[in-house]
Amino acid sequence: PYDLPQPAFVDALCDAMLRYMTDHALWEKHRSNASIVFDGQFNLGRIAAEYLAFFAEADEEAQPRAPHTMGTAAPECRKTNLPAIRARLDDLGNHSHTSLKFQDDVLNFIRKHAHRGEAVIEVGCYRGGMTGQLADICAELDKRLYVIDIDEDYLEIAKASVRAVTNNGHVHYYHGDLPGFARDRVCNRPVILVVIDGDHNYRGVVEDITALYSMNPLPYAAAFHDFSLRYAASHLEDIRVDLAIRDSLGPRVQHWQLGEVAGQGATLRMKPGEEDSHYHEQRMPEGVLLICADHVLQRTSGMQN
Repeated sequence: PYDLPQPAFVDALCDAMLRYMTDHALWEKHRSNASIVFDGQFNLGRIAAEYLAFFAEADEEAQPRAPHTMGTAAPECRKTNLPAIRARLDDLGNHSHTSLKFQDDVLNFIRKHAHRGEAVIEVGCYRGGMTGQLADICAELDKRLYVIDIDEDYLEIAKASVRAVTNNGHVHYYHGDLPGFARDRVCNRPVILVVIDGDHNYRGVVEDITALYSMNPLPYAAAFHDFSLRYAASHLEDIRVDLAIRDSLGPRVQHWQLGEVAGQGATLRMKPGEEDSHYHEQRMPEGVLLICADHVLQRTSGMQN
């Protein structure tokens, strides 16, 4: 079954369900299941993804495993698996809303610095487009993944995205925000990277940074998405990830760019859109990464703006 393209498999499921629901004899025979089938037709993408993932896992388990060798260097990014994972997430409508370069930059950093910790944290999962990829690389590297979001529905969708591409036994989901996560001391492991793509409002980012620096042990690094994001609408002018970082960690904060640079890539809009007025400031990076220990949280953090 896993040899079928997922869209074709969804079509086959649709056809089977329609036959089931319109065949009077079957309907009478399985009347008790009718409501389940009816509800299921609205979740065909998720059902198909989980079904295909089940057979893919079974196939992988049937293959002979190479003996584990201690002390060997981590392999390069798996070029063959990653496109398949992204394609499956795209079929679900759960692709990442970051650029491919941003995704690659984050995954490559985790791989390169895997020795620095035991876990990765994602703040803001949306539909799990990045979550699925993080779960996959964490499974490969034997790391724990913590996924944080204030929206319970998004967490459920992210769970389905993860199950569609890998196992989720190593993934912990937290319904809340990073300040609550840190306060509850959910993770006491050394963290390689915290990927922050949640609340983009100035004060929300400041609170996330404050929570980040309250964690013990201090995570090795933090990645921030939408560093260049701006809005022309006056009621959204407070969305400034860049200012929140500067005011929290000082004007000379040292960071490395992640993803596309506005004006150089094909994915970043530089003129306000009619539907939501968002755009990206020219020559600014899509995201940034900083080494946490290189900076000290400013006492005046969050007092401005």
